[in-house]
Amino acid sequence: QLPPNRLEQLLELMEPEEAEDVRMLLRYGPDTAGGLMTPEPIILSADATVAEALALIRRHELHPALAAAVFVTLPPFETPTG
Repeated sequence: QLPPNRLEQLLELMEPEEAEDVRMLLRYGPDTAGGLMTPEPIILSADATVAEALALIRRHELHPALAAAVFVTLPPFETPTG
């Protein structure tokens, strides 16, 4: 919702890797799946415990909306493209 020049100023102040993630997410509309996603989902293996999930959520100091979604998967835990 920021003017484009102000948005770019703020992105320039960020760490390059984080700014790249934000730029990627800004390509999507705010009410689309792409606009709501996070570049760093919480992913655990199928044999992880609830205690491990809670520890991971706490370690990342996530916003409650992101912490509410923990993905339990079988390997591979990341896609080839990230």
